[in-house]
Amino acid sequence: ALLAAATQDRAAIPVLLRLFNENDRDVPVIRALTALGMVADDPEETLYWLDRWHHAAPDDLRPIRLALEVSSRTGRFDAVIRWGDKLLEMERDPVPVLERLVTAELALGRSDDAIRHARQLLARGGTTDIRLVLLARSLFACGRDAEAMGVLEPLCRRDPPDVVAIGLCAPQLATREGPQRVISMLRDALAVEHDRRSGQTARFELARLLRAQGDRSDAEHVMGEWQRIEEADAAARDAYQRPHDAALARKAAALLTATGQATASATLLADLVTDVPDQRTEARVQGRGLGSDADRVDRTETSESRFDDVTIESGIDFIHDGDASARHLIQETMGSGVAWLDYDRDGRTDLFCVQVTTTDTVRPGHRLYRNVGGGRFRDVTESTGVGLAAYGMGVEVGDVDNDGYDDLVVSDLSGLSLLHNIAADDGRRTFVDITAAAGLVNPSWGTGMAFLDADADGLLDLYVANYVAIDPLHPLACIDSRTGLAQPCSPTAYDGSADRIFRNLGDLRFEDASARWGLGEVPRAAGLGVIALDLDEDGDCDLFVANDMQGAFLLRNTGSGFVEEGMLAGCSHGPNGRLMAGMGVAAMDVDGSGWPSLVLTNFQFQPNVLFRAAGDGTFVDHTYASGLGGPSHDALGFGICCLDVDLDGAVDAIVANGHVNRSAPRISAAPFAQPMQVFLGSGRGSFRDHSASAGAALRTPRVGRGLAACDFDGDGRPDLAVTENGGRVTLLRNRLTSDPCWIQLVLEGDGTSSNRSAIGARVDVRSTIGRQTHFVCGGGSYLSASDRCLTVGLGGSTDDVHVSVTWPSGRRQDFGLLKPNSRWKLVDGEGAQPLNELRAEERSRSPSDSRKDASR
Repeated sequence: ALLAAATQDRAAIPVLLRLFNENDRDVPVIRALTALGMVADDPEETLYWLDRWHHAAPDDLRPIRLALEVSSRTGRFDAVIRWGDKLLEMERDPVPVLERLVTAELALGRSDDAIRHARQLLARGGTTDIRLVLLARSLFACGRDAEAMGVLEPLCRRDPPDVVAIGLCAPQLATREGPQRVISMLRDALAVEHDRRSGQTARFELARLLRAQGDRSDAEHVMGEWQRIEEADAAARDAYQRPHDAALARKAAALLTATGQATASATLLADLVTDVPDQRTEARVQGRGLGSDADRVDRTETSESRFDDVTIESGIDFIHDGDASARHLIQETMGSGVAWLDYDRDGRTDLFCVQVTTTDTVRPGHRLYRNVGGGRFRDVTESTGVGLAAYGMGVEVGDVDNDGYDDLVVSDLSGLSLLHNIAADDGRRTFVDITAAAGLVNPSWGTGMAFLDADADGLLDLYVANYVAIDPLHPLACIDSRTGLAQPCSPTAYDGSADRIFRNLGDLRFEDASARWGLGEVPRAAGLGVIALDLDEDGDCDLFVANDMQGAFLLRNTGSGFVEEGMLAGCSHGPNGRLMAGMGVAAMDVDGSGWPSLVLTNFQFQPNVLFRAAGDGTFVDHTYASGLGGPSHDALGFGICCLDVDLDGAVDAIVANGHVNRSAPRISAAPFAQPMQVFLGSGRGSFRDHSASAGAALRTPRVGRGLAACDFDGDGRPDLAVTENGGRVTLLRNRLTSDPCWIQLVLEGDGTSSNRSAIGARVDVRSTIGRQTHFVCGGGSYLSASDRCLTVGLGGSTDDVHVSVTWPSGRRQDFGLLKPNSRWKLVDGEGAQPLNELRAEERSRSPSDSRKDASR
C-alpha cells in the first residue's frame, strides 16, 4: 500500500484506511494518505490528514508547516492563525510564519494582532520593503494613518518610488503635495515595476488622480490595463481550481503572457500542463485577491434613474388625516411618518403608516401593510393590533429585547407608544402596547426618535426629540398682518421642550436617564429630525438633532453621558451663521473619506444644509460648494434619504418638499404643494440636480413630509415611500434605464455585546470601482424609518466585493469576498449567509416563460 501511494495510485486508499483504523498513530500510513490528498488537490482531505499526522507526532514540524502552507494558499485564514500560532512557538526561523500570520490577521480584521506580529517580523527578520508594507497595512487597518505614512514615506521618496508604497500613500500625498506631483511619482514607479500584480493599487490611484484632473482618456487606459491584469489573474485562479483542464491552463497562460507576466505564465504551464505537482504551491498563491489593498477611485458613468408611482397597484390605500381646521394650528402642519420593517421575518419588508386621530376623525388609527410579494401589500392592521388611536407624529424601528423581531415606537402629540412584537397563539406575529409597563413616560409633544446603544451594553436605548409646549385646550392662533389670513404660528412663539433619553434596562423595561446622561444641561428647543451614529470614530453612538429655528445639537457621547457641542463642531448653524428651520436629517460619506457628513433640510427660501466631515469629528459648511444649496433654495424640505438611487457607487440625496402654510401662495409667493428633488452625488462631495429627469411621479407636487427608503420588490434598486400631510402615502418604484450591479447587506448583531439591530455599525465595501463606507443609523429623515438593509451600488463592476463590518461593540469582522447582485445576511461573530440571488422580475415570471427561455 505504501509503495502504491508513493506512485500516486489512489487505489491504495482502502488498504491505507484499514491500516489507519487498526493504528491511528501509524505515521507512515498517515503521511501516505496526506500525500494522496495533495495529489488529488483536495485541501479538506489534506488538512484532515495533516491534523491526524500532528496528533500522531506532535513534535514533528513537517505537518504543521504543510498545514500552514495549505491553509494559506486556500484562503483558510482561521486555520492559518491556528497553525501559525502553534508553529511560532516551535520554529527556529519564525519569519515565514509571521508573514503568513500578518496576512491572515489583516484578512480577518484582527489589525492589533497584525501590528504586533508585523513589528516582530521586522525585529526578527530585518527590514525589507515587503515587511514595511505589511506593517503599514496593519496600521492603516487600525486607522493609524499618520504612523502608516511614517513607515511608507521613505519608500515613496526613492527614485523611483516603491510601487506598492506609492500606491498606498498616493491619496495622502496628493492632498499635501498636489496631484501632479503624485501622478509623476506613480508613473515612475509603474515604469520599473517588476511584478505586474504589485502595482495594481498604484494603477487605481493613478486612474483616480487622472480623472480628477480631467484626463479621462489616460485614466481609462490605465484602468483598462488594470482590468486586463485582473482578468488574467482570475483565469489563473480558475485554472488552478480545475488542474486537469489543460486547455483552460493554456488560455490562462496566454493571458498572463499578454499582460507582461511571463514568469507566472511559465510556472502555470509547468504546474498544470506538464503536471509538476511539487511546484504548485508557489504559483497558486501568486494571484492577488480582489480588493486586498484597493482604495477608492472616481465613480463610473451612470445611467439615469426615475421613479414610478405604483401606489394603487401595490394595494397601499393609506390616507393621512390632515386635521385641517380654520385656525391653521401648528400641530396641523406637521404631517406624520412612515416606516419599513420586516415584522414577521419572511424576507419581505412591510410598511407601517402613522395616522392622526382626533375626536372628529372617522378614519382608523395607524396602519400596517404586509408585503405579500410581487409588489403587492395587504392590510394586516386588525390582526397585528397596531391600529392605536393617537395624534401620531413619528415612528422608529428597532429590536428592543434582542429577540430577532423589530418593535415599533410611535410618538404623538402627548407622548409615545411602544408596540412590542410578539408571537400570537396561531404562530403569526402581532403587537402589544407595553408603554406603561416599560416605563416610557414622555409627557411632551414627541416628534423624531432614534434608537441607539448609548452605554454599549448591547441593548437599544431611545432618544426622543420633543417639539414645543402647547396647550391643546387653549391653542395659540396667528394671523398674517398683511392679508388677514390664518397661518400657523412660528415655533419661536412657544417655549421649547426638553428632549429625553430612555435607558434600556432589559426585560422590556426603560428608565428616564436624561438627567444622568447630561441632557439636563442641553437647552430646550423645538426638536424634529434626529439621527444616531458614531460621528467622531471613537467607538460609541453620538446624536445629531435638527431644531426648528434654533441651533442644531451635536450630542457627543463621552461614554458616561452626552455633551452638546454643535457650535464647537461647526454644525449648529447654516451658511453665514443663520439659524436653520431644521426638519429632516441624514448622514452619509459624501466624499469617500470614510467619515459621515450630515445633511439637514430647511425652510422655504433657505438652502438644505450640508455639513461636510473634516475628518476629526468636526464639520465645515459645504452647502453651496456641494451643489445642494442653490437648487433647494426655493423649496421647503422635510424628509430626506441618502442612498445610491442609480447604483453607481456614489451616495445621492432625495428630499420630500411641501410648505407648512396653506396660504403660502398668497402670503409668501411660494407653492403649498411642491415636487420632490433628487440630487445625484459624484462621490467627491458634489451633487447635481437630477429632479427634472427623475420621472413624473417625483415631479408631482405634494405636501411632502415623511420619507423612507426600502427595496420593497427585491430587484436591488432602492424604492421610496413618501407621506403627504392630509394626503396619500405614495409608493415610488425605482426604475433605472440600465442594469448596474449592486449588493445588499442585512446586518444582525449578536444580541449581547452588539444590539441585534446592529444600529451603530459601520460597513466598508471594496470593489473594482473603489472603497465605500456605509453606516447603520438610528432615526434619520423626518419622523420616519428607512429599512436598515444597506444597498450598495457597484456600477458596472461584476466582480466579487470585499466586505468588512465594525460592529457597535467595536469588534471588526472581515466577511471576505461576496457575490454581487445578491442579498447577504451578515451576523456578528458568524459568517455571511446568502439570502436571495434573484431579481424580482425573475421571481415573478411564469413557469411557461422560464421554459421558453430554456428552450431558446
